[in-house]
Amino acid sequence: MLTVIQSADGGLRGVVVDEEGSALPGARVRIARVDKEIVTTDRGEYWRLLLPGTYTVTAVSQSEYGLLQSEPTKVVISNNLGDGAQVVHLVAKMKLAGRFLVSSYQAGNEDGSPLGRTKYAQGGSSLAVI
Repeated sequence: MLTVIQSADGGLRGVVVDEEGSALPGARVRIARVDKEIVTTDRGEYWRLLLPGTYTVTAVSQSEYGLLQSEPTKVVISNNLGDGAQVVHLVAKMKLAGRFLVSSYQAGNEDGSPLGRTKYAQGGSSLAVI
């Protein structure tokens, strides 16, 4: 029975935050090789009992502005019973599509005839006029 109690604090735990350090409640934490997602608490906390081994952990959160996702983080769990959980904090960043339309407009002359159309598009991390 003591072995079971000691193992209860083993595995993985942490907090999921955005780039500004604000907790992300309701974020989904995914651990490769584990079939179940973990949903963070109101304070962005998560925990999972895990056997010793190597795992890849990611966090995903949907905000009013789009999808936030952490980089995949490799974690090696090698704790002995009673040593406590491995702590891994995840930072979820905004993921943008590779190319999308930001804005467009059509300018005209005083007589109403069109001058042409200008489109602004985001590609990666740069803004371009097309």
